[in-house]
Amino acid sequence: RVLFRSVSQSRYNEEYKRIGVTRDYWQIGYEPISGYVNTEKHDVLFLGNYHSAGRRRELGETLVSIRRSGVNVGIYGNWGKILKSNGFTLYDYVTSRSLCRNSKIVVSDTRPQSPGFASNRLIESMSSQSFILHEKTPMLDELNGFSDGVHYVSWENFKDLREKISYYLNHDKEREDISLNAVRFAEEISSYLYRDWE
Repeated sequence: RVLFRSVSQSRYNEEYKRIGVTRDYWQIGYEPISGYVNTEKHDVLFLGNYHSAGRRRELGETLVSIRRSGVNVGIYGNWGKILKSNGFTLYDYVTSRSLCRNSKIVVSDTRPQSPGFASNRLIESMSSQSFILHEKTPMLDELNGFSDGVHYVSWENFKDLREKISYYLNHDKEREDISLNAVRFAEEISSYLYRDWE
């Protein structure tokens, strides 16, 4: 029997199981940063590039419509002509995490064909003491160790996302309690240093 640690996606679990390999699922984590920088403050933030896979375009359109209703929505990433982006922060972890820390709500999505998938931005956002609305993902909690309603709140469709954004923008205490749980989780068991020690 072989045991190894991997940073790959869960889609290979069955193949590993079939050939008798036990593997630890270790996809995401974060590196501590020495400080935050001044950034724009947003009510709602989304960090991610446009891509044709999944529902990313519809997510962008939903966020733009929320922006038009008067909510300060920051959308960062390469969106081409699809929508007006506030900037580009890919691999600029200090700015990305500072934006998360300076926003009331961070929206996170998933890849529907990948059970348990979470972008590394999810843990990076948690480590920044951000409140996160993450798209409902099968096996997300089981494979990553966190809990819906404790470390983040899931959304199921774009109507649900709109309703939860509206609700949590008006419920500061609930938002703050969940974001504190998230940062404790990230600091205690999701840094790369901890996961390497584990």
